[in-house]
Amino acid sequence: MIDSLDDLVRYSEEVAKASPLISKKVQIVRPGCQPEVVAALRQLLPGLPESYLSVAESIAIDGIVIGYFNLTPGLPRARITEKLRVSNDPVMAPMAERFRQHGVYQVASWEADPICVTHTAGMFEIGQLVMYNVGMPAEPPVVLADSFEQLLLIAGNLQEIGDKYDEPARALGEFRAYLAPLVAGRKDDMESTWTQIAGVVLGK
Repeated sequence: MIDSLDDLVRYSEEVAKASPLISKKVQIVRPGCQPEVVAALRQLLPGLPESYLSVAESIAIDGIVIGYFNLTPGLPRARITEKLRVSNDPVMAPMAERFRQHGVYQVASWEADPICVTHTAGMFEIGQLVMYNVGMPAEPPVVLADSFEQLLLIAGNLQEIGDKYDEPARALGEFRAYLAPLVAGRKDDMESTWTQIAGVVLGK
């Protein structure tokens, strides 16, 4: 079970050893962004939640993937500041105007679907992570997690469970058991969204 960022770092080291050809994309190391980069992100994206910035400063997320999750959006050879700038510029990114309307910034992606962190309370709580459907941009986004750290831990557990089982049904059962206490009593679509994602990842 991956219960902390330390656990996630250790798990990523195991994944990197098992897949040396992609080790630079899957191994999470410490520390993350330097203080001057964090300061630049604060200036570039006003209101970017501290819950996101603290993770970005603690562990290196730039160019890293956890399963199907890209922890930074687009432009693979650019720095994190440029990636976030372009992804949230309506002139450069077609969906960025919707992000602005909803009070969110794109910070990651699930394959091609944008994942955003909320910076202005309204549709969602500040710090929550939501996902848009790039194929149906008019659809409202769905909730993925209450914080960036929680998103990474759920994604890490999903990948670890997928590595553990060859039988999709058993893997999905264990993931649902892991997810259950995180979504108990919620009135949003977090449970159904992760169940759909798990079906894709664990279906094999």
